[in-house]
Amino acid sequence: MSSGNAGRRPLAATPPTIPRLPHVLVDRSCLLRRLDQLAALTLLVALPGTGRTVLAAAWAQRRREAGDVVAWIDATAELATPERFFGAVHDAVAATGLVTARNRHLSGAGAQTWRGLADALGAEPAARVIVVVDDYEHLTDPGMVSSLGALLRAAPRLHLVATVRVRRDFDVSSLRQGTAPVVIWCADLAVAAAELPAFAQAWGHTITRAQARTLHEMTGGWLTPTRLLLDHSPEAWRPEELDQRAAAGFLKEQVLAPLLDTNSTRLAQRLALPATFGSREIRVAAAELDPGAAPWSGSAGAADDAWHLVRALEHTGLARPVGARSGSAGDAPRWAFASLVRSVLSESLAAAEPGEVLAFHRAMADDLLGHEDDVDLERALLHSACAKEWDTVARIWGRHALRLMIAHTETTAAVFTAIPSSVVHRHPFLRAATTVAQAYLKPEDGLPGLLLHRQLDVEEAMTPDALAAAEPDELAAVTGAAMASRRAAGDLDAAVRLAQWLCKELDSRRSVGGAGPSGLTSAWFTLQRAFTLLLAGHDKRATELTQRAYETAGSPGAEYVAAGAAGQLAFIHARNGDTSAARVWLDRYEALDLTPYAFTELLEIWPRLARAWLRLDQLDPDAMREEVDSFGGRILASEMWCYAVELRVREALLVGEPMKADAELRRARVIQAAAIAAGGAAARIVDRCQADLYLAIGQPNQALRVLDEAATRAAGQVALIDGPGIATPWVRTQQARLRLVSGQPERALRLAGASMWSDLSHRDRCDLLLIKAAAAHLLADHDGADAAFRDAMTLLAGIGGQQHLRMVDPEILAALAGRACPAVAVPEGRRVFPHRTRLVDLSSRERSVLYALARNEGLQAIANAQVVSPHTIKKQIVSLYKTLGVHSREDAVLTGLELGFLPEPEPGSPRSRGRASEL
Repeated sequence: MSSGNAGRRPLAATPPTIPRLPHVLVDRSCLLRRLDQLAALTLLVALPGTGRTVLAAAWAQRRREAGDVVAWIDATAELATPERFFGAVHDAVAATGLVTARNRHLSGAGAQTWRGLADALGAEPAARVIVVVDDYEHLTDPGMVSSLGALLRAAPRLHLVATVRVRRDFDVSSLRQGTAPVVIWCADLAVAAAELPAFAQAWGHTITRAQARTLHEMTGGWLTPTRLLLDHSPEAWRPEELDQRAAAGFLKEQVLAPLLDTNSTRLAQRLALPATFGSREIRVAAAELDPGAAPWSGSAGAADDAWHLVRALEHTGLARPVGARSGSAGDAPRWAFASLVRSVLSESLAAAEPGEVLAFHRAMADDLLGHEDDVDLERALLHSACAKEWDTVARIWGRHALRLMIAHTETTAAVFTAIPSSVVHRHPFLRAATTVAQAYLKPEDGLPGLLLHRQLDVEEAMTPDALAAAEPDELAAVTGAAMASRRAAGDLDAAVRLAQWLCKELDSRRSVGGAGPSGLTSAWFTLQRAFTLLLAGHDKRATELTQRAYETAGSPGAEYVAAGAAGQLAFIHARNGDTSAARVWLDRYEALDLTPYAFTELLEIWPRLARAWLRLDQLDPDAMREEVDSFGGRILASEMWCYAVELRVREALLVGEPMKADAELRRARVIQAAAIAAGGAAARIVDRCQADLYLAIGQPNQALRVLDEAATRAAGQVALIDGPGIATPWVRTQQARLRLVSGQPERALRLAGASMWSDLSHRDRCDLLLIKAAAAHLLADHDGADAAFRDAMTLLAGIGGQQHLRMVDPEILAALAGRACPAVAVPEGRRVFPHRTRLVDLSSRERSVLYALARNEGLQAIANAQVVSPHTIKKQIVSLYKTLGVHSREDAVLTGLELGFLPEPEPGSPRSRGRASEL
């Protein structure tokens, strides 16, 4: 304090009282620094319970301790007139010892009162004076603000800080230029979720970060409601255990009731019905207002009044901006209430006027659906469901089923899990929507799993009436889901039939002038057809359809389908060996934003498998395993399981453990027995992998059995692997390699040469050329070997990498490279397949005798069955023993089992017992 004040007697015995601060005060230094700017006028505009008084008191106490003159005024209705208010301010300042006498001659007029206070302050030496006015909203005199502005201009060393409930309680328009206030809004006082644990501790509670986030979502960081929630709930609470009654009562009685008039309350209640609100909701809600009720301001029921209310709700912190809604018209701004405020408003409307809730939702749905060029499907679906307009819900699903499934999955799940069964009965195709909802709510099952366990019987649902009522988009989307259901069940033929049925149905509609599905739905169905054909083993046609699906999905909002097509094409090209095309499609996949969509883990499988092939080409098995293993055990339960198994086996052959891979393959065969039995890509890949593994671990006869069974299945009859083999081109590489390593280069050369004209992938053609080169080398046909090797190197240059060279015997590869292509580096690593192995061939007669021995038949029974003499059978048995290298019936049976000539015995079956005397 300056020496000029010495000897002056204060008018009050004690200084004005700053409210007592809490025992534990949470640091809010950021807000205190804003107050420390010491503008002429600072407003704390915040509702009750936001901590505005505590903040102002803490700052006032700090300024007083720093040596400033601080006066505190508790504004009440008794100080409503300017004379009483300025007199109270004069007394409060005088009580600090700064002013020694009061100007008694001043009149009661507001202008004279503020002048008297300005004169009193002007008579003192330069000193900073801070006046804090709490609860300014009680000062209702219209001239108060202009008088304060005049006072601040006349007393430049005076700094006024006022806490006020809402901005309209302090009419800043009455201030002259140069005295505009600095405003700290309610939103500034709201506590962040990360700060709530400190406040909870100050209140005697301990909460986790997750609990803090829950509280913040409910209250928006509003302190008093947050504390009431904690004070009235158990200590170790879960979100559903929070007792909201006290906090809700505070909001009703202390905030909303005194703040909102009739029309404002009704408007706010309607705006609280949706999760967020914007211009459409404001317009529809304003149309429902009572024109005769008291407005917030302006003319009753006008749209301007509604917007005025929204701005007021934002300023008070009741509603907070949540940014523009992506995809909405003009990306207009939107707002949201904290969940506790929203529930208080919406529940009060539902209790007082339940019909108005349905009416608002119905009006919103009509408004949204009335703009065909700008339909917000998510909000239209939600409002229709909330209005219980189930036929409208079904109509939205019928026209936009696919977009709802992939782009608005969460909302679709919420709506269709609550849809009445009677509605589903009237609209059978809604079963697809309920399946998607269950898949979203049970992500551990996944969509494929639910499609497997909940068959979508589209054919049964398609009664003539249902067929006539179904929209093209609904028909295509649901049929595509049914195809996925059939695929998951291993019924590829049924999935193909469904695709053919839908194409005929849509063609029939177009022939009579009907519309087809939208571009998005058409692209998605085409992609489902392509995937079905890929699993069925028709790679070429699948590639064409996938390309068409990508091109059709070029419109905005179709990123999900475009990504599915791009990922699938990347995989197809990578697996076939067209690696440059695979990288192009991977880049296109990565360029698509899939953030808004659900079930993206399904899309990610394809590009990961594509990248795994590329990693394997570079002999980087660790990176390959990382790509494949990222899905864990889920990959074996997906429709793409066989492609993951193929990569694991390939990695095991190159650098891993073939025995371990063989065990994993056996496990996959058990899990996916239905898919293998259906044939298609799964059965073909398993045949290839099993034959390669048997050959790698030195069991060529087991490999021979697998290849023979594959040919038998394909031809529908017993087929020799040395035949033309056109029916089984997918195992021709394995057939040729088996003959090569079993010391039969002539037959290997013939097999490899005959297959070059088949419709093979780049990888198979490269492997066959290398086998052809190796076989010709062993036959001393160096010119033929070198030509085949150079052709293989040309193909390999397009594929990239060295994994195919690793499949060749290192000694033969070194000789070929040294002679035909010296620049080729021979990759290091262990031998993949044996240099030589013994392949046992049995004649048909020897096989029939072996089968009879395994059945424990006697010599005479065998002779009778074959209509020959026992002596002839004895000679055949001797020949069989010689071929197998054994000397007894039991050894023959055991060797036959080991070599794959006999099926595995059933568990618990009696072992074969030889009759040594007969044999």
